[in-house]
Amino acid sequence: MAIDTDFAILYHILGLAPGCGVDELRRAYRRTVRTLHPDRTHGHLDELERLNALYVAALDFHRRHQRLPGALPAGLPRHADRYTPAHTVTAAFSPPINDGPTGTHLSLIALLLGALFAALTWGLAIEQGPAATTTPSAATAAPATLAAASLQLAPGMNGDLVRRIEGLPIRAKADHWDYGPSWVAFHCDAVSGWYSSPLRPLHVRRDRLDPPTTPPRCDAPSTPD
Repeated sequence: MAIDTDFAILYHILGLAPGCGVDELRRAYRRTVRTLHPDRTHGHLDELERLNALYVAALDFHRRHQRLPGALPAGLPRHADRYTPAHTVTAAFSPPINDGPTGTHLSLIALLLGALFAALTWGLAIEQGPAATTTPSAATAAPATLAAASLQLAPGMNGDLVRRIEGLPIRAKADHWDYGPSWVAFHCDAVSGWYSSPLRPLHVRRDRLDPPTTPPRCDAPSTPD
């Protein structure tokens, strides 16, 4: 049977890392199921069914491989990304072969190339005139301002800024984006409310900002970016 086995989504919804234990997975699953259960919330039935399918697939993977998906097999170093194969270590510490330029020669060549590049750059600047000179602060001011303004969600923010702050949603509708148990609401292509769950907190100062009961009409309603 073909099912969604993107276990990164499972860990994202449960707020866990791939190296967690099976007991920690079970506890986080029970907590999340209570949060997403239709008796307590509305509109999360599809999310709950997807979570159940991924959870069952993860337990089946653990039964067959004695580890959860994404965890390191038993016997490997904990920091596998820092692991260097034996043949690489041997090559790194093998005696140098004196069949090329020495360190002194390489340093001299690098110095000459650097001086040549500096001379060419200086000549090009003189040829182009003052207009070719740019001010670093002016060139970087706009990105820096945008980055500072995008640290927190705010009412009226468009979908593009929400994606820059929170990333891609797990599921997106015209007026509702789901980030696991958390969500962001839109009205007239702008943020109108949100809920930040402790299991997957959003970048907000307030945990909840409910949309207005009777939002104003849009002149040209459309789907958020």
